[in-house]
Amino acid sequence: MALDESQQSDPLVVIRNGKEIILQAFDWESHKHDWWINLDTKVPDIAKSGFTTAWLPPVCQSLAPEG
Repeated sequence: MALDESQQSDPLVVIRNGKEIILQAFDWESHKHDWWINLDTKVPDIAKSGFTTAWLPPVCQSLAPEG
């Protein structure tokens, strides 16, 4: 399934052709840094690298210092 030109430039288009590449965009140490800000600035480069999806943790408020 080919995407038309408008879909190729739309970052919200979900590709569901079995060729998705998922980036695990966090780890257990992410809470120690400004990871969300850092990740946000890298989205264009991540997309250019071929990733079609990023897996992010759900937002929560935890009593644990790790988040």
